[in-house]
Amino acid sequence: MLGEHPIDEAVLDQLGSLRPNNLDFAAKIITSSLDTTPSVLKELESAALAEDMAWLRIANHRLNSASVAVGAVRIAARCNELDRMLRTGPVADAVQWARIINEEYDRAEAALRHWCASRLPG
Repeated sequence: MLGEHPIDEAVLDQLGSLRPNNLDFAAKIITSSLDTTPSVLKELESAALAEDMAWLRIANHRLNSASVAVGAVRIAARCNELDRMLRTGPVADAVQWARIINEEYDRAEAALRHWCASRLPG
């Protein structure tokens, strides 16, 4: 069962510890991810609507990797579930899965933006 919190703050804290003298390093990584993820979500949805399982799998892998990097654990978990289904063949409810993942992104985006705002001075 997925936990309620959309992000794992320990991952973000670890990301920030890579450059401890640069407070906004983690925020820059997160912001970059937030800037690029919507286009990947659109790819995921387009692939699902087109019933193109190869394209869906590629978009899903890209989204999963980006999510893991910024601690978006619920998105990553959903992507892993979708990947398991894709390995067994076409996913009949792929459009629904794209919508579920998009909803998870909305929650993760809000939590990530909050995390960044709470860590940056001023």
